[in-house]
Amino acid sequence: MDYNKTMYNFMRDYHVKENLHAVTRGKVHLSFDRLDREVRRVAGGLWKLGVRQGDVVMSALPNLEQAVSLLYATTLIGAIFAPVHPLLSEREFVKEVKLQNPKVLAISDINFSRFAKHKEGAKLVYCPYMLHAFFGLPLAKHFEEYKGDGNIPALHMHSGGTSGVPKTVVLSHYGANALVDNLLTSIPYDFDKKDSMLVTLPMFHGFGLIVGVHASLSTDMTAVLIPRFSGKIALDAIRKNGVTTVIAIPRMLTKFLETKGFEGPDVSTLANVFVGGDILTKKLALDFNERMERAGATAVAQQGYGLTEIGSVCVLSPKDGEVGSIGRTINNVVPLIIDDNDNILPDGEKGELVLESNQTMLGYIGSDEEAFVTIDGVKYLRTGDIFSKEGNDLTFYGRKKRLIKISGMNVFPSEIERVARELDFVGTCAAFEKIVNGKTQIKLVIEGTLTEKQREEVRKYIGKNLSHWHIPGIVTTVDKMPYTAIGKIDYVKLQNID
Repeated sequence: MDYNKTMYNFMRDYHVKENLHAVTRGKVHLSFDRLDREVRRVAGGLWKLGVRQGDVVMSALPNLEQAVSLLYATTLIGAIFAPVHPLLSEREFVKEVKLQNPKVLAISDINFSRFAKHKEGAKLVYCPYMLHAFFGLPLAKHFEEYKGDGNIPALHMHSGGTSGVPKTVVLSHYGANALVDNLLTSIPYDFDKKDSMLVTLPMFHGFGLIVGVHASLSTDMTAVLIPRFSGKIALDAIRKNGVTTVIAIPRMLTKFLETKGFEGPDVSTLANVFVGGDILTKKLALDFNERMERAGATAVAQQGYGLTEIGSVCVLSPKDGEVGSIGRTINNVVPLIIDDNDNILPDGEKGELVLESNQTMLGYIGSDEEAFVTIDGVKYLRTGDIFSKEGNDLTFYGRKKRLIKISGMNVFPSEIERVARELDFVGTCAAFEKIVNGKTQIKLVIEGTLTEKQREEVRKYIGKNLSHWHIPGIVTTVDKMPYTAIGKIDYVKLQNID
């Protein structure tokens, strides 16, 4: 495949387009021909507003069909599409505008009153939630299509931010296109016009944009957009559109299982459910798989792993793999495990996962953090995550930055969380380091309420199943766990909870 095309031309050329519907949201249906006309019309409007190669078009839109058209129109002319969370605080939004200096800003009725006044020098394009329109975008046909090297910036995407230092990742056309081909050629399933993708994850999320939209449309699937997730809304979309494929985070699977009617013929069309963004517990995966079997669906919850710096997904468990397994790298992603001195570790030993791939980011905006390491002349991306591997099969242990050292021993918070969740009365939980009177302790926060007896049982159970260094000195509870914008537990906020 030629990855040096713009994202739009790669999508159009990757697979024969026979589907009547390319993008669907509620009663709005865009065929591929109509999408093509709209992308070119929007590209002409952006060109008229002065957008050129390298300029930024910032989108603060939910999952609307207008956002899909803006994505492809922006990148078609060599400009950079920069999606941000549509519900950012005003302070966060102002920071983004100053950082990225957009030429055009797309907003909707859900944030117009808060964001429009902070546009700085950007031209506003207003895309209403309930009306398919681009107010403020001139009607113009002329634009110059970018036809150069695909290794120019195409996307500005936010990394997770759970470390407390959020970054903006720069992804190229080449990298986004390579990811699509790497992923699709790794999955033994023929995606075509019979399929539809439920795009539940937001387009400011790499998984939602590159896999949910770009990969699905590249294969001639229908992208079924969900601007605001709820179990009921998603169930209605699955039923009405005969959805076959879903990408989700674990919390969404929990919501599905809690939704009345998520069973039987209404969900029997589901054939693929890919889960990433956070740890999928074995219990949740088994519960979901059992529901699918009862419904007559062939889908199982397939755990994946990825990070924005490599476009999104780079590891996927096979459909017939062990429940709860993180899986193996997809095509053209080479893993190594290294120690703190950047030495390669043998199979079975724990260390930092580093990756070499053609889908890797170009770098960060406004940050000189060293994200790469060169080993034997090859440039690898640091993930900051602790893994071990056997061949290309990977086991995840936790974030390197969340690694706790007690008396020289490595303690992995994710292992504490995993063991705690084995108790019937423990659900969502988070473990991290807490300094008390100058000494390191482990603090375990559990969502819900616990008796003192149950807290002590948690400590004893962890001590029985892990080393005594893993026993939390503090076990506390919160009514509701705080989450980041992309649905991961916000460990930074947890640090400030007593």
